[in-house]
Amino acid sequence: MRIDLTKFLKDPLAHFVLLGAAIFVAFWLLEDEPGADERQIVIPEAEIDGLWGAMSMIYGRAPSEAEIEQLIEPRIREEVLYREALALGLDRDDSQVRQRLVEKMTFLSEDLLPAEPPSDEEVAAFFEANSETFVEPARVDFEQLYFSPSAHGDGIIAAAEDALGALAGGADPDTFGDSSTVPRVREAATAEALSADLGEEYATGVLALAEDGAWHGPIRSFFGVHLVRVTARTEARTPALEEIRERVVSALNAERRRDVNEQAYRDLRERYDIVIEIPDAVREAWQSE
Repeated sequence: MRIDLTKFLKDPLAHFVLLGAAIFVAFWLLEDEPGADERQIVIPEAEIDGLWGAMSMIYGRAPSEAEIEQLIEPRIREEVLYREALALGLDRDDSQVRQRLVEKMTFLSEDLLPAEPPSDEEVAAFFEANSETFVEPARVDFEQLYFSPSAHGDGIIAAAEDALGALAGGADPDTFGDSSTVPRVREAATAEALSADLGEEYATGVLALAEDGAWHGPIRSFFGVHLVRVTARTEARTPALEEIRERVVSALNAERRRDVNEQAYRDLRERYDIVIEIPDAVREAWQSE
């Protein structure tokens, strides 16, 4: 079987796979040699050059300094936590040593969290600062009639519009539309769910419709064209804190854990001399931007 390389390289998923492979190979080669300074983490020039080349090929442009740093930082983080775990002797009787040690260090840093639960004032302040996170999205119930491109070809819009006119005159909806796996009825559908199923244009079109008992459209989707009648809708709302306090407390505690982990890592990172060897050609490219 022949693979169309041009088509493959245009696929965003292929970009992700290739970049992931490039980073994996680069960091596999990056393992410190025996005898390296225990307080120095070196990312060799050759590895930066490799990442530069891989990203340039995949994205068709040279990566910025910030993009390279973003790719390198997780490896530095892993190495810092790994070495600190070894220093604490956490490697004894452990099988999948490296990843387990990194996880152990993360758990240890979480022990720095305050033992007492957050106060009412802290919960209220967090909710106010992050209220958009807790918005309940608009939801719609609706019926739809689907028109297939394979059945109507270039006349698909005309077919849907003809049906729309007939429906406005009182015609039976069951006499229109094509068979499909697209559900005839949807309940409590959100924009996110509709977009994932049939595309953003479709989701936007459906959510914009009024609950007026009338059929509307045509609305395009990934798979064809639709006529839609909204039967119920619930507008987006932000619940009162009392309604979702448990969710808010959980989110606040998760943020505290992230903050503690990040600060603990930053404190540990300060103990190391991080050396990133930038190739001359890469440095010159960044300076010319």
